[in-house]
Amino acid sequence: MANLTHIARFGSLERGGFLKEARAVIEARRTSLMLTELIPRVRDTQVFLRMAVIELRRLAEQAPGIAVELRHVAQQLEAEAEHLARHDTE
Repeated sequence: MANLTHIARFGSLERGGFLKEARAVIEARRTSLMLTELIPRVRDTQVFLRMAVIELRRLAEQAPGIAVELRHVAQQLEAEAEHLARHDTE
């Protein structure tokens, strides 16, 4: 039989209070772990985008016929990297 301290803290076992609390704790920990893993991935993506920008601009210098298109794509990638950087610091 559940004692009064348990019922006050988690709710009665019959009504699922303890299980609800346990599920909430597990979900909070899982979400925290997902965010911990996500931050390095976002930073890796920023690095990749910036490296792609550098390479596209280098190619634009060597291929004047498609330079405008390459620079446009580079500008879009750079904007995406900046967008990720802003959201990474929030």
